[in-house]
Amino acid sequence: MVRIVNSLPHYLQAKWRHLAIKHLDCNTKYPRFVQLVEFLEQASRELNDPVFGCTATYQQPERSWQGTRDQFFGKW
Repeated sequence: MVRIVNSLPHYLQAKWRHLAIKHLDCNTKYPRFVQLVEFLEQASRELNDPVFGCTATYQQPERSWQGTRDQFFGKW
């Protein structure tokens, strides 16, 4: 199960870790594989939602300004 969790994106690893520790505190046992599968199914549904799914993973591209100020703004 650890290999599967380690292959997830970092934000899902953190979310799973939070849920696993919460489960451990309540039940004094680590979650079972079935619970990991349910977690991944839910995460998949969230990310593939046609309205809000893409907003969870969208990151604005970094802008890179190459060249000098004069090349960008022109000479005055």
